[in-house]
Amino acid sequence: NGNITGTAGLMAYDSTDNELQYYNGTSWVGLTAAASVPGNDREVVFNDGGTALGTDSAFKFVQAGKLDIGTLGTNNLFIQGGKTTTAGVSNTAIGSGALTALGASCTGSQCSYNTGIGLNALRDTTTGQGNLAIGYSAMAQNTTGVSNMALGTNTMVFNNTASYNVGIGAAALFSNKAKSGNTAIGYAAMYYADSDVTAATNYNTAIGYEALRGSTTAANNTGAYNLALGAKSLHGYTTGARNVALGYLAGDSLTTGSDNILIGYNVDAAAATTNESLNIGNLLYGDIGTTSTNPRIGAAKYCDENLANCFVATDVGGVTADSLDWSDFKDAMTLDATTTVDMDTNTADLNFDANTLFIDSSANAI
Repeated sequence: NGNITGTAGLMAYDSTDNELQYYNGTSWVGLTAAASVPGNDREVVFNDGGTALGTDSAFKFVQAGKLDIGTLGTNNLFIQGGKTTTAGVSNTAIGSGALTALGASCTGSQCSYNTGIGLNALRDTTTGQGNLAIGYSAMAQNTTGVSNMALGTNTMVFNNTASYNVGIGAAALFSNKAKSGNTAIGYAAMYYADSDVTAATNYNTAIGYEALRGSTTAANNTGAYNLALGAKSLHGYTTGARNVALGYLAGDSLTTGSDNILIGYNVDAAAATTNESLNIGNLLYGDIGTTSTNPRIGAAKYCDENLANCFVATDVGGVTADSLDWSDFKDAMTLDATTTVDMDTNTADLNFDANTLFIDSSANAI
């Protein structure tokens, strides 16, 4: 092709050099001799305002599938968010405001292994480590808390120093700041969790829509070791502790009461302050507390094994020392084959075989 001229841009195959060449307007140039690729090793090249190819030394291709924005070798991936001056490693920030406060001075694994995805996710995290926040403002105010998980819009948004919490669902654990070890799953589960800034471990578990929501004064909701399973279960608790509530609205009126077991639809304790009670389906009741001087259990109705021939407690006369309340006996009670206690509208008798003792309301005779 060296002896052939042509129009700029014309392409031809050179059988001598065994390569494809193009005519640049002056000479033929092999494609392998084209201008070198712009940018330095591992730099990402981009359109710089439409006038030139731009490069940024802080924006590098590290290895297949990985980008590093910041110091090469930190394995941080920051897209819109993040802080390139951090000393932390293996952080992922995707979204404006995500992980933008990571510290420049970190000890050990501080400032590292965090993932914030979404606008303002983990926005204020400085030395916190091992946190996962996905969603708008998820854990936005976390600073030093570690090993938390927040999934959902505004989930755990005020978490500040608390650690080892799990919030799944929009606004779950919304107001919690410093209390650790809680699990809230469901929309607004534990919404009004304790907002006090004093560190403590509460170990509450709430699963369901607004489960363990708490009173609207979050600082009053200091109860710990509670389990609420079901929408709005233990909905209004404050200082109540060690309660178990299973079912829709179970224990929803309980506030300061503790050590209760409440199972069933809309099942509650006798009062908001009741302690150590059992209520299963508004059928089986009990006083179960270890501090009770008279632990006991009872039922709303007693039946045989076939759930037939049932009676309630008032079907039996009240018995106290040296007395019987005969007025509560119904018809006849057989003591043995020949002995009965028989009450009817006019007479009462004790029949002992052939001998009868009559107590008659009119004759009052014996």
